[in-house]
Amino acid sequence: MDILVVLFRWIHIGAAAYWVAVGFVEWQTLRADASMQAATWIAYKRQLGAVSKLALGMPVSAILTVVGGVVLYGIEQYWNRGFGSLGSIVFHIGVVAGLLAFGHGASAISKSSDAIANALKGAGDSPTADQIAAVQAAVDKQLRQLPAHFALAAVAFLCMVAGTTIA
Repeated sequence: MDILVVLFRWIHIGAAAYWVAVGFVEWQTLRADASMQAATWIAYKRQLGAVSKLALGMPVSAILTVVGGVVLYGIEQYWNRGFGSLGSIVFHIGVVAGLLAFGHGASAISKSSDAIANALKGAGDSPTADQIAAVQAAVDKQLRQLPAHFALAAVAFLCMVAGTTIA
């Protein structure tokens, strides 16, 4: 069982690191790109989307993170430890926050990402004012949702780490 624990811990940690790091970079890129001219930004994002597999990496890493965490939760039998210690309570707060971050990403973030992708596809190489407005509205919606998503991910990470180190 020890090799399984090590394997799934690495899967869980590695996928979570990718999920948070690449998501954070994409969030900051969306914020910074807003200063570009709209037509230039749309062309840039269309080219980036054509060569980048980041869009596929995000849901895969999120699923691997959750599956790895659920398997670890089962192997390590965290539910048998109860809520008798501060560490266990903090850890379980992290578990709930992680599951909420996954649910928020699967429901809200993926929809707004799809809306951005569809708006970019519809905009073409020389977008009209209405198409630019549609892209900007989709980006603005995602930018409003991302801080809550990363707050949940940060709470999950910090509470899981703190919960396993607090006695």
